Amino acid sequence: MHVMSAMHVRAFFIGANSFKNRLISSSSLHVACSHHAAAVPPPRSSCGDHLISSSFVSSAAQTSQPQSSVSSASSPRLLLWGANTDVGKTLVSAAISAAILRTQTQLLYLKPVQTGFPRDSDARRVVAVCQALHGANSSANVWGPHATQAAPEPSSSSSQSPANPTTLVAHTRFAWNAAVSPHAAAHAEGLRGAYASAIRDDLEDVIQHNQERVVLVETAGGPLSPTADGTLQADALAPIASKTPWHNVLVADARLGGISATLAAGETLSSRGMVPRTIVLLDEKGEESGVPFDNAGAISTHAAKGTHVAVAPAIREEESLVDWVARTSDEFDKIVERIVSYDQPKAKLPSPTTSACPYESARTAVTSSSSGDDFKMPAWHAVGSAHVWLPYMQHLTAPPAIAVRAARGGRLLLHDDGRFDARFRDEAEGGLVSIVDGASSWWTACHGYAHTHIASAVASQMARAPHVMLGGMLHEPASVLASRLAAIAPVARNDDDEGRDEADATYAADPRWSGARVFFSESGSVSVEVAIKVALQYHMNRGRTARRHVAYLKNAYHGDTLGTMAVCDPEEGMHTKFARALPAHGPMITLPLRHGVGVAPAPRGLASGHLTEAESEAVDAAIEKLLASSDHLAALVVEPLVQGAGGFTMYHPEALRRLANACRSRDIVLIADEIMTGFGRITGADGELFACSMAGVRADVVTVSKALTGGTCALAATIASPRLFRAFLSSTDPEACLMHGPTYSGNPLACAAANASLDLFGVGYPDGVDAPEEALSPREDRLDQVSRMESHFSSSLAAVRQLPGVHDVRVTGALAVVQLDHMLSSTSSSFLKDRFLRAHGCFIRPFRDVVYLAPPFVLDASERDRLCTAVSSGLSEWAEERSKGRL
Repeated sequence: MHVMSAMHVRAFFIGANSFKNRLISSSSLHVACSHHAAAVPPPRSSCGDHLISSSFVSSAAQTSQPQSSVSSASSPRLLLWGANTDVGKTLVSAAISAAILRTQTQLLYLKPVQTGFPRDSDARRVVAVCQALHGANSSANVWGPHATQAAPEPSSSSSQSPANPTTLVAHTRFAWNAAVSPHAAAHAEGLRGAYASAIRDDLEDVIQHNQERVVLVETAGGPLSPTADGTLQADALAPIASKTPWHNVLVADARLGGISATLAAGETLSSRGMVPRTIVLLDEKGEESGVPFDNAGAISTHAAKGTHVAVAPAIREEESLVDWVARTSDEFDKIVERIVSYDQPKAKLPSPTTSACPYESARTAVTSSSSGDDFKMPAWHAVGSAHVWLPYMQHLTAPPAIAVRAARGGRLLLHDDGRFDARFRDEAEGGLVSIVDGASSWWTACHGYAHTHIASAVASQMARAPHVMLGGMLHEPASVLASRLAAIAPVARNDDDEGRDEADATYAADPRWSGARVFFSESGSVSVEVAIKVALQYHMNRGRTARRHVAYLKNAYHGDTLGTMAVCDPEEGMHTKFARALPAHGPMITLPLRHGVGVAPAPRGLASGHLTEAESEAVDAAIEKLLASSDHLAALVVEPLVQGAGGFTMYHPEALRRLANACRSRDIVLIADEIMTGFGRITGADGELFACSMAGVRADVVTVSKALTGGTCALAATIASPRLFRAFLSSTDPEACLMHGPTYSGNPLACAAANASLDLFGVGYPDGVDAPEEALSPREDRLDQVSRMESHFSSSLAAVRQLPGVHDVRVTGALAVVQLDHMLSSTSSSFLKDRFLRAHGCFIRPFRDVVYLAPPFVLDASERDRLCTAVSSGLSEWAEERSKGRL
């Protein structure tokens, strides 16, 4: 390869004031292309007619590669961002590259997006500097799919292969001719396509095939600069940039307003899970960076904890990039060493060398971890396992809890304990095991994990106020959320209660007391406790002191606190051993259950036809039992249409409607526990957010939790009708108010998360309240996804009904239930969980006598298939083991 002298390169770096103009005149500089660079495959996907496969095909198969000691586990991966455009990202990239090469380590430099191409090429700038300073054996013209389309690849100026394999490979992956923002450049060329996903796929392929190298990725513009399809750059790269072991580097803005721009960029990245751990400031006062009130000090004061702010002298007028990189070598040697020590405490780059031959010790660049560390569990797991009391777990016999490192979309990323099939290890995730979550963290993560819209809302609120008590105060997130929930909850309105209570007439006409009221708590169980207290005190405040009992359904489950356990099924529920220690409530109502719903998915399956004669008689008997106790009943609490932890039983909407009418006739407060059923879990194609809405029922009190915040923060709400609320108004009795007050009631962070979750469902804002700008168009087709999941589960699990030991399969919305013919023993349950997890890469929890799927709504078809295959295959293996007497 032709290597230019420092003098020749320097001549091209002197120009106008713009950083890039001062770097290089790329039309005058030609760096030869080596096809012996690295094992780089053609991109695995394209996103339109203009995104063609790269014409570059590596000849690495014919060329021996250096056996670098840099391993995939220890090679630093750097993602370099800029606080804005033209802040010096390429200067810093060149300086960091030179510092890495001084350690005789192989480097892969990636420029995912480039405009003004091929006249403008940051990849060629970085290569030219490193060649001039180190004689580095380099390749700069390895072009990706659209970079090839943007300009035909030039022929090499030298046919002679390099004497040694390349130590620096620089790639330009996607490029456009116009020197404007990528989305504008792509539009100018008439190109269309899903560039964000194509860029991610391309980068993952390139990085996967270059694991022996240190990787440096330089972004374009600022974090919120749009990519070619309009996706913001931070959102486009977040799925891979937030994966371990990436180290995010932010180049600070030293211009007027630069402190604000830098901190804003840092917060933008942090809210997407990409906290900048190193900030590099190119300051004209670089040599005097310790003076008070300088930019570095201000940035360091307000940056994320643990972030290191490094200062390097700014490039001088008429100074070439080569001379600047040489002048700042000490600063960048320290920056690189700090980056490596931060992310890879076991991996150290060798000390910089001034050897005349840069290849003499290239094979000892980085000390890699031994293969014995591949399955080493993190220290925190062993430490915590000795102290954390896990729910519903018999610690003496249960296997160790799986170690979760991260969660994204519908996936959980686990530390590998050595017992997972190798095909589930994701090298792009640093070797973590990637499994499909079939339980969405107890039915909460409806939008998938780490959704950027919710994360941004929580981060924004954290900066304003993480918590404010609601004792005599009110904050915006709780106020807005309450009004939105009151508008959509299936709770009785004023016109539903006309003529029911003359004592209510005093306040009914006053608009201040005419709306539903929302009481916030921290968990679903507590929200039901509050609902019961509301019902009891409603009657107390009306002088009905005999109404002290609460009716409930057979198979009911409403929580684990003492008050809710008292209204769970005491005979077959989870809390039978506490039955004699709990307050006596009742009666317990038995409704006819529906089976085989999977044949015709609910709500069509649940709501199709009318009750049979036998079912109608059973409902009549239940209502008669309810009304017989009405003089002593304060409330009836139900899980509408589908019962959760009591066995995922289902009943017809007509049964709920008739129960609701009976309650209304005797002023029995109807409490609808929509904690599991709310926010689309069971609705499917009906398009309703709540089960009560599917049945055409308005309850007196509705409780919600779980998916309320999208699985982000702990929050629950008890939503009461205006008639019930008005019973708590009194000008003479202070204790007529609701006697309940959780410390974290209406926590602002949780309310912000819930508002963002409602945005994704397309729930509007109340009149007179301006929606946050970021909430104007974030709606995602959640209920359509639920409908698709319902159809998929119904068809894919139909054959499971024929397996030995299976009694029933029922599906409604994003909930699929396989009913077994007997209760699972702990041995059988452990066997199934292990097969689902280890053999199929799915987290599925068998429970009592059911195996259920309640995954995030966002799963794609392949992930849904994987869950269904896991259930079918796992139960087949279970049945075979049973037949042999092993279970």
